Amino acid sequence: MFDRANAVPNARGRLWTVDVPGADPSFLFGTFHSGEVLETVTPKIWRLLDAARISIFEVSLDQQAALEERMASDPGFAFDLDGPGVLSEMTEAQAEAFGQALERRGVDLYAADRMQPWLLAALLGFPPCHLQAMSSGDKPMDEVLARHAESLGIPVVGLESYDTALDSLNRVPKEQMLLALVGAPELLDQEEDVFRTNASLYAAGEVQAINEFGIYLTERFRPDLKVREINDAMMTELLDVRNRAWMPTLESQLAKGGAFVAVGALHLPGAVGLVELLRAKGFTVSRTAVE
Repeated sequence: MFDRANAVPNARGRLWTVDVPGADPSFLFGTFHSGEVLETVTPKIWRLLDAARISIFEVSLDQQAALEERMASDPGFAFDLDGPGVLSEMTEAQAEAFGQALERRGVDLYAADRMQPWLLAALLGFPPCHLQAMSSGDKPMDEVLARHAESLGIPVVGLESYDTALDSLNRVPKEQMLLALVGAPELLDQEEDVFRTNASLYAAGEVQAINEFGIYLTERFRPDLKVREINDAMMTELLDVRNRAWMPTLESQLAKGGAFVAVGALHLPGAVGLVELLRAKGFTVSRTAVE
């Protein structure tokens, strides 16, 4: 697993320094979209954010608020009221596993059947304990960082609107999305362990290994599927396409220096990762210790 992960450019590292002649350094920080690993944000990272000229996140706080308001006011936004429903695309075994995963989260199967893919992905992308923590008020790492910057008067800007972010999930082909939603039924009893393993890999800076771990587990239980091919197709939409779309904003702000950029850690490695895209534009990008 680690051999495959480390064959990818910039596979390791959560914090990167971005240098350009004539400007203060900027910093690129890979986040983990959960508040349960907030302790991995070291004092050094907080200091870098405190000193930033501007902070940049995937989606701004204003866009987050707009998303929440729309979800509360527009049922058709979160639910597909006219389509056949996701259950119609599933095998009997997939539907059973889907129902079990929902039951653990206290969600009705037939309500979930009408949910938009992005909402299902958000619901099933984390184990029940994480969702319980969120319902009790825990905020994702990215939001905590953004609100901290806002409290200091540091401008908080987003790289995309919420609907652009959600469109990336809606573009994923159905076969890939079904695998992401259902995965291997055998993994249901290991959801918490998988989450903790991913969190540990993240804390250790083994960013690309997080993706490889998911492929490895799914291949163990679903050898009938082209898991890597399906994963690559999903990552193209969720990471590569968005990375390229973010570059004009990043180039402009990083050229001025003093920016603190915080995006999901998996946006950093790879040939189309932000580190390589920025280097191709002439920026010097160096892995930096988080301590």
